Amino acid sequence: MNWIKFTIWLSAIYGSYYGLLISWDFLGSAKSKNIEERNELTFVETETPVRLQSGTDDAGPARLESPIVSSGGVRIKQMFSLAQQEAIEFTRAVSFS
Repeated sequence: MNWIKFTIWLSAIYGSYYGLLISWDFLGSAKSKNIEERNELTFVETETPVRLQSGTDDAGPARLESPIVSSGGVRIKQMFSLAQQEAIEFTRAVSFS
């Protein structure tokens, strides 16, 4: 058996398998169309929209304080200086292997 015959046989097997699956699906969908009672899931929106006021008071907008100063990337020299200042929190060991 050469490669061309093998490819033809393999294509025929795949084609017949997927053809059988597609025909099985069409036969199954034809049977389900005859059922009068269908179970359908519906959602009803009972909430009413509410317009929110902006967060500005007489004193100005309310701000949340965060301990994060910067979330951007740093260069390697900056990282070593941050490590010397103990500004980096280590959560696990770093593996270089």
